[in-house]
Amino acid sequence: MQRYFGRLLDRQALLTPDDIHHLLHVMRQKEGAEFELVSDGSLFLCHILTITPFAAEVVKKLSDQRKGPDITLIYSLPKGEKLDLVLQKATELGVKNIILTLTARSIVRMTRNDFMKKRDRYERIIKEAAEQSLRLEMPRLTFCEKLREAVSVTLGQKLIADTTIANGKPLDVAIDATEGVALLIGPEGGFEHEEVELAKTFGFIPVSLGATILRTETAVIAGLAMLAYKYAHASI
Repeated sequence: MQRYFGRLLDRQALLTPDDIHHLLHVMRQKEGAEFELVSDGSLFLCHILTITPFAAEVVKKLSDQRKGPDITLIYSLPKGEKLDLVLQKATELGVKNIILTLTARSIVRMTRNDFMKKRDRYERIIKEAAEQSLRLEMPRLTFCEKLREAVSVTLGQKLIADTTIANGKPLDVAIDATEGVALLIGPEGGFEHEEVELAKTFGFIPVSLGATILRTETAVIAGLAMLAYKYAHASI
């Protein structure tokens, strides 16, 4: 069943024009069809009353007890459209916070004003991925122009994927699934030595994502998939 993020007014379901278009013209739903609505972290089953004008009402509140892992992705901006893919896949893999930052080898240079101009587009990608993956919340997206600001986050465990560490501890071995975790991933070309040392002063532990050198977007997907698997099996 299709899921959308929206609002409730009394018992009326309020969707954006884009979501209404998707529901009616992409999913081809008719009067009487049902869909799921997430509002303020709660899940509701809704019923389409009319198509023109669009109107839908809540049928009942649904129970969804799934609780995602407390994962923060700190990601140095990549070139091209790789960021779109990373935002989408990080959302699908259950990340709660995404912090974008700049490092010495970042090809893209972005200011806070640049980020604010693009934020709506980024958050639209996140919203669509959260709906597709049936999440109850969307990741919080922020931008830190300086790496020092980004790595000063307060979390239980902090990991940095560093390709320069010979025989580094594998991420899936290093992770403690009983804590929240921040994973720091670098840009094309990786981190400079000084940046790794800076992260270590804030408690980050260097880890390996495997024996091969991964593209920056592949490193994000691989690292987050390892974390998601570890959290999913922590209680088994």
